Amino acid sequence: MTLNDVLDFINFIINKEQSGKFISPWEFTLMLRNASYKYFKRYFDVPEEYQVGQPLSRIQWEITSVAKKKLRRFMVTLGADDVTIDDDGFYEVPEDMFFYDYFSSSTGVGRFVKGYEFDSIENNSVTFPTEKRPIATVRGDSIQFSPATITIGTFSYLRYPDEPYYDYYVDENDNLIYLAPDDTSPSTGTPPNHASESVELDWDVECIWDIIQYILEDVGIGINRAEVIQYATNRKTTGT
Repeated sequence: MTLNDVLDFINFIINKEQSGKFISPWEFTLMLRNASYKYFKRYFDVPEEYQVGQPLSRIQWEITSVAKKKLRRFMVTLGADDVTIDDDGFYEVPEDMFFYDYFSSSTGVGRFVKGYEFDSIENNSVTFPTEKRPIATVRGDSIQFSPATITIGTFSYLRYPDEPYYDYYVDENDNLIYLAPDDTSPSTGTPPNHASESVELDWDVECIWDIIQYILEDVGIGINRAEVIQYATNRKTTGT
């Protein structure tokens, strides 16, 4: 399902529910990004659900199988050649990293700890880190490893979803035409010969239906996922 399919479908529902209204491409891009991030956040963790004495939400990616299934496409694993650690043990956090998962050295499995724990462990003559039991902590835009001489085996993290973007051009009849990724607008379009900057939703079709529901909620149409799919089924059947 392309962004154009999603926009066309959403405007179809809006027009049915609120005659004469529609979402512009610019508004659509903003709504897409908001809905995609909300959906990602929902399956990673929902701090709004925290309660006194129960600092956990009902859905969490590390303990909920459905969450792990939906977010597994965002897991990134780097090898030793991809992780360059400086002489002080620091490695710059990847730009797309949302949350670290785990890392290993060439001879053991490491663990992430909090900053104050890192300093305490590193300076302890009994628990000091070694190549077989290394530690790491996030400090600002870097990850600090100890020992600094560690040889990374693997480093795994959860990345952000790609930010969707709906790019288009205007044809000779003033129609807005979607520019799919890798497409270029014709010389007669506005802008002419423009290479597409579109980025499709970084989710599978099952998740996209939920994201459509989020966007419809944002424009004031409160229908559930089943009703969204029913709209799609009816439209496919009737062709309207």
